[in-house]
Amino acid sequence: MKGIKKYIYVTTLLLSSQFMMAQNQSTADELYQSKAYNEAAQLYSNLLSKGYDSQDIHRRLADAFYFNSQYVNAVPHFESYINKSTSVAAIYYLRYAKSLEAAGLDTKAAHYYDKFSDTPNASEIATYSDYFNEVPLIESEPTLNTNLSEYPALVNNQSLYFISNRNIEKQGDQWSGKNLYTLYRKSLNEAYEEEIVFPRLSVYHEGSVAIDPSGQRLYLTLGGNGTTSSEDETVEILKIHQFNKKGKRWIHQGALPFNGEGFNTAHPALNSDGTKMYFSSDRPGGFGSSDIYVVSIDSEGNFAEPRNLGASVNTIGRESFPQVTPLDQLIFSSDGHKGYGGFDLFGIDVDAAQPVLVNLGSNYNSNQDDFSLIYCEPSHGFLASNRAGESSDDIYVFKHDKTLDFTPKGQIVGRVVYQGTPLSEVALNLNNLEADPISNHTSEDGQFKFDFSSASKLVLALDKEGYESQEIELSSKPFGIVDLGDIELKKSIESLSVGDDLAKFFEIEMIHFDFDKWNIAKESAEDLAKIAEVLIQYPDLKIEIRSHTDPIGTAAYNQILSDKRAKSTYDYLIGLGAKASQMTYKGYGESQLLDQCNSCSKEENRKNRRSEFIIVK
Repeated sequence: MKGIKKYIYVTTLLLSSQFMMAQNQSTADELYQSKAYNEAAQLYSNLLSKGYDSQDIHRRLADAFYFNSQYVNAVPHFESYINKSTSVAAIYYLRYAKSLEAAGLDTKAAHYYDKFSDTPNASEIATYSDYFNEVPLIESEPTLNTNLSEYPALVNNQSLYFISNRNIEKQGDQWSGKNLYTLYRKSLNEAYEEEIVFPRLSVYHEGSVAIDPSGQRLYLTLGGNGTTSSEDETVEILKIHQFNKKGKRWIHQGALPFNGEGFNTAHPALNSDGTKMYFSSDRPGGFGSSDIYVVSIDSEGNFAEPRNLGASVNTIGRESFPQVTPLDQLIFSSDGHKGYGGFDLFGIDVDAAQPVLVNLGSNYNSNQDDFSLIYCEPSHGFLASNRAGESSDDIYVFKHDKTLDFTPKGQIVGRVVYQGTPLSEVALNLNNLEADPISNHTSEDGQFKFDFSSASKLVLALDKEGYESQEIELSSKPFGIVDLGDIELKKSIESLSVGDDLAKFFEIEMIHFDFDKWNIAKESAEDLAKIAEVLIQYPDLKIEIRSHTDPIGTAAYNQILSDKRAKSTYDYLIGLGAKASQMTYKGYGESQLLDQCNSCSKEENRKNRRSEFIIVK
């Protein structure tokens, strides 16, 4: 009876433990669905620590870390989910690659970028460019940053508007577990402390802001002002709200008409004349987690229907934080295009005839999150990044001497070699149907690089004295980096002189004969055709055909065999059209062995059995 009671007690404990674990996962799932990623991550981690393991937990825990930019923490859980799952959605190859880059594991990241590229949802790789010969000055702005998060949103009327969660009175951000964000303003010319722009919005999540050119309308992202319920899911809704200027105050006018319930609309940015607003949204019908949209604004401030910017900008991932440069170029952040890790900054001239997306390059992007680049003037501005290795975002200042140029750009790189040895001073011409040719030459280590703009057909011509010229036709519009690898040049016939061997020039290792015979084997027909063609093309050229054997057998026998093989080769070339007056022949038997050996291996004997076609005139 005691044994039965003990069994019932232990079973009850196990069932109770399993029930508690199931309850905890259910709670974690609800938090995950409501985007309370910080709390969800804590519960999922606790479940794993207690041995309650599943690939679904790893997937959601990886996402929870990923969405809070804790990429290093996300890596092992993406790895577990991907390696142990029979079916993996394409987005997880991309998120894993991004997380690996952020962790400094670039080689492994490249492998998973390739796996993502093989899926139907893969986005085209944008052009990469470090635009400026000089590296732009990018440094942290200590007067604005704290140990919490800050990011710039707008420069208007010599004031910087920025967002921060430093306001301890606004606690309760479920997504990150930190404070809600607040909009601040700080003068760029005077040493005033920053001020809260809307002190009465104490219960709202405040985000990116835009002010129209008249200075009379302000558009602000607000969150927590609406929810949507689907089954047990409760999600905060971000909406763009309008405020109109009255005296020195901003008066709330309500949410813009293209907001909606059940999806987020955020991060407004205006072009220079205020006729277009760009924003980010996860509304239905997009390409991925969130897309960039544009909406026209008339002179009365009325809005048309928003338009998705399409696949040239948007991906299966997240596109967010649109901004507009002084030249009305669009800059935004994305984790859906291949980059350097986390969110990267991209730019595009959406009004160009052929808009081409450009990654702003390693000068602006890090292996962490880089976003919200704004301008004070054409060569000076601010951006946000958590590149310092902390979970919080900081504001950085950037300065450069040139304006950003988003015309189509590409780069061709490669190396020119001869039999693996780099060739310097190879003349290169990049011929372009849409532009003048570009000339270049290889460096001492054989390397070359071409930068070019738009092209419909590119042909790379290579020329070096003593070598055969070569042309390489490239695919249409090869924007981005095109790595041609090693390009092998061959020596030209004109480079040969008396004493050179045509067999080495054509890389003919040996002329094959049937065993113990002197009949030309079929596998040597193509090689001898090359020799005959040269003799026909150059009638003044004269060669001596030399046939060598290995040391197997007697020297006398090998001499006779080599004589017959040399004569057979001579007759075969005459049969192909070569003149008898251009050739002599001689057998050398085993008298000129390349490998002197007592008991030669098969490989050593193969090297000794050779034919030579030595130029004598």
